[in-house]
Amino acid sequence: MLKFELGDAWIGISADRKMQRFENFTCIIPSDYEPGIPFNCPICDILFADHSDIEAYYAYGCCKECSYNGAPVNKKDGK
Repeated sequence: MLKFELGDAWIGISADRKMQRFENFTCIIPSDYEPGIPFNCPICDILFADHSDIEAYYAYGCCKECSYNGAPVNKKDGK
């Protein structure tokens, strides 16, 4: 699966927009853009299914199933 993350290499292109070049495309976003929640769990990479997964993400940083299995406690980065 192709993945990309928005990094810190942004180039200002106007007062209210910035861009970042990737291998196959260019991403242009508003300067004040704040990323929202992801579509999938950062631990198991399965798409969020319902509101309980979203609530678990806000509380533990992962989906409901991963939170039941103790994934937030076992993460290596300590978050």
